[in-house]
Amino acid sequence: MHILAGYAQRRGSATHRSVLVLGPDAESVSELETILGGAGYQTDRCHTAEVALAVLARGKHATLVARELEGQREAIAFARQVLSSQEELSVILIADDLVPDAAIGALQTGVFDYMTKSF
Repeated sequence: MHILAGYAQRRGSATHRSVLVLGPDAESVSELETILGGAGYQTDRCHTAEVALAVLARGKHATLVARELEGQREAIAFARQVLSSQEELSVILIADDLVPDAAIGALQTGVFDYMTKSF
């Protein structure tokens, strides 16, 4: 099992197999959907933070996997906004490069994991 699919698991949730994938472009989202779908996860996709917020409000997803939006600070601010209203959601941020301060900030925000794109 790919490490990302392992992170997407959430025990005790009826929706634990449903993942929302947020990415800035179709290629990055498709790549994530392929990995998660291959591990048996049902995925939905979106390309903007605004759409992601509307989809998450429906309460269908247990996990959000987000590629960098406009940058690492924006991704962390988005994660903070999501987690302020949905504390039970697992948020995984994926960045192109490791920036230690951003990784620490993401984890302090409550992000489940902060990964660099290595797949």
